[in-house]
Amino acid sequence: MPKKPIKQGYKIYGIADHGYIYNWLWSSRELKLQEMVLHPDLTPTGCLVRALALSLPRRHLTIYLDNYFTSIPLFAELRACNFGAVGTTRPHNEFPHGLAELKNRFATKLEWNTLLAAVVDEVLCLAWQDNNIVLGLSNIHTVDKADDFIEKARKRPAKTSTNGRIVRKVFGDDYVKELQIPRFIDDYNHYMGGVDLANQFREALYKCLQAISTKHIK
Repeated sequence: MPKKPIKQGYKIYGIADHGYIYNWLWSSRELKLQEMVLHPDLTPTGCLVRALALSLPRRHLTIYLDNYFTSIPLFAELRACNFGAVGTTRPHNEFPHGLAELKNRFATKLEWNTLLAAVVDEVLCLAWQDNNIVLGLSNIHTVDKADDFIEKARKRPAKTSTNGRIVRKVFGDDYVKELQIPRFIDDYNHYMGGVDLANQFREALYKCLQAISTKHIK
């Protein structure tokens, strides 16, 4: 990992909530991913997410992922295993071409809060115009009901913000304004980040184990 201060080592993939790691799997360049049950319709990364989900003590939970992990086959499989899944995504092969094209920097910008959606294999594929186009996947949300949108207080982007003009005109002269946004965006913003919080606890707040380990090494 050339941009990291320590360039060699293991990579740890965890599943967490509120900063507490329930389970994790490791990988390395030499040994690849830790041995696990493979699924014929999923990539190794998708199998990793599935394995971590199935290690949880119960089903009918919703898992939030960033775009490194998300795919339509994975979300369809998690739904079959009785797990919800929500995440941002990259414009990969299975994602509807018409929605993926909106991510192209030459594509025509939409009005702020425009939401477009399509269903593929019972997975909702979304494209939402904020400052930039946000692509997402969900197997628990819909977009055709009044309560699929939620009102949130948002701050007006700065004039220097990239594509900020798309959102700024919605605010007029107001610095803060109550605006409706898709519920899947609000849920993602609220629940995402359990692993990041665990890293924050480990690196910044609770250094006792690291200090003890270093002392023994010396």
